Amino acid sequence: SALAGMVDSGKVPHSILFHEEDGGDAFAICLAFLQYLYCKSHVDSDSCGTCPQCNKIDKLIHPDVHFIFPTTSSTISEQYIKQFRTLVSSNPHFTENELADALGIEGKKSLIAVGEAKHLLDVLSMSALEGGYRSVVIYLPELMNPEAANRLLKMVEEPPMQTQFLFITHHP
Repeated sequence: SALAGMVDSGKVPHSILFHEEDGGDAFAICLAFLQYLYCKSHVDSDSCGTCPQCNKIDKLIHPDVHFIFPTTSSTISEQYIKQFRTLVSSNPHFTENELADALGIEGKKSLIAVGEAKHLLDVLSMSALEGGYRSVVIYLPELMNPEAANRLLKMVEEPPMQTQFLFITHHP
């Protein structure tokens, strides 16, 4: 209700940190918040669940919502987005190990590398494709290497209008 209240009041912060235990509810709550934020037909402080915006959020295909998650140092999240969508649609309460398994990187060191930060900055330099908000969901920002974190710091602190960062962490 607090998140819906932010949207209803028009006072949506530019960044929100969700804290959960591994396999918790934060990702599902984050998606519900995004659905409410983008929905054009709110019903009783909830998204309608049927409009095109809600459907795109539900399928993780909204062009103005970007997902960043740990991969290997030589890849970026976008390269694994199909596997990520499959995992989230089957289990929005996934664990770190289930993510690594779904991406086929189990046993390898996973992190959010500087290439990811560069790519994200390029994406955010363009306008929102559908107007309105642009949102970035960063799953496990604590696995971001220092160079990537430094590249994103200014954008997170002073984002362009209607750009929002949602962080989901296990270790705040």
